[in-house]
Amino acid sequence: MKLDLPKNKVLKYLGHRGQDLTAINDILDETIEEVKQASNIKSLIDYQTIVSRNENSVALENGLVLSGNSITKLLAECGETAVIMATLGRDFDLMTMKYQTLSPLKAIIADAAGSAYIEEVMDHINNEIMSKKKNITRRFSPGFGDLDIKVNKELIRIYNAERRLGITINQNYLMSPMKSVTAFIGIRG
Repeated sequence: MKLDLPKNKVLKYLGHRGQDLTAINDILDETIEEVKQASNIKSLIDYQTIVSRNENSVALENGLVLSGNSITKLLAECGETAVIMATLGRDFDLMTMKYQTLSPLKAIIADAAGSAYIEEVMDHINNEIMSKKKNITRRFSPGFGDLDIKVNKELIRIYNAERRLGITINQNYLMSPMKSVTAFIGIRG
């Protein structure tokens, strides 16, 4: 999957507030294109029935229990949730590490472009889900609100994400490749 990567979204991640970009415009365009080329997007969507709930947790058909007021509230009127995982892949990480040594400016731009690109991927997945399931909630990721980031470890295990998507997780619950995202979208009705 290759998606468009709008320059204005990259600039947002760079904190652009209308400054003159003439001096770095070519580097911006070049780096954005290199990010698109280096990215090997992989994703997964799995629809899970909510099998039980109480005031502070929701249990899914696959055995995953999501605890916290935030996720419980989000899924309160839902009978199902879409479990989403996506990554830009390891080649993006290798390119960014190379730039950290060779060109700190390009490293900063690449990091911002990677953040914008994975968001484009997630928005694309949102739209795909919305085309199939009309009444959905917003996207919600582990680490937001009081949904523990440790949920990512369970997601990676349950979905064999290391083999399927190349995503691993360390002891501090940081995912690798660095531009990897997991999320839930509630489906009402």
